[in-house]
Amino acid sequence: MHLITFVVVLVLALTLYPYTAEAQNCATICRETGGPVCGSLRRGRQELKCTFRNFCRLQKRRCATREEWSALLGRCTRDSLECRRIGGR
Repeated sequence: MHLITFVVVLVLALTLYPYTAEAQNCATICRETGGPVCGSLRRGRQELKCTFRNFCRLQKRRCATREEWSALLGRCTRDSLECRRIGGR
């Protein structure tokens, strides 16, 4: 039960992570730590879901594109075809 609570709190924290000056620096070098993150983005009626190597990579994508990606821990059940064109994942 405690593990489930921890995971839920962690997912909420990652989703609501405030943009800081450091996070907005698109030149930030990401360490290869942390597990995969499923990022999702709504473009009109289409929802894009892409698995990023870690949360830092998703943050870099947010910064570079100024898109409002949300994040959940773990791999996406199915990545969208457009994810292949997204660099830096």
